[in-house]
Amino acid sequence: KIYASLVELATERGFPRPPATTPYEYLPTLRQAFPQHGRELAIITEAYVRVHYGEVPTGNEELAHIRDCWERVQAGQPM
Repeated sequence: KIYASLVELATERGFPRPPATTPYEYLPTLRQAFPQHGRELAIITEAYVRVHYGEVPTGNEELAHIRDCWERVQAGQPM
């Protein structure tokens, strides 16, 4: 859900994700939408790929870190 919210926010800013684009291919576009948050975007994208494609569960500690990254992106605060 965090990744979907990230894509939605980027789309609202004029940086939509084309349907045939992988999360890794879309990452440079996300970096254009949120230039101060490259590290957070990479963490969120990697977690999404692992869970969505690899079906690797995310632990509570990692999920808390991912949520923190998302909150920083939303608030415009770099790490």
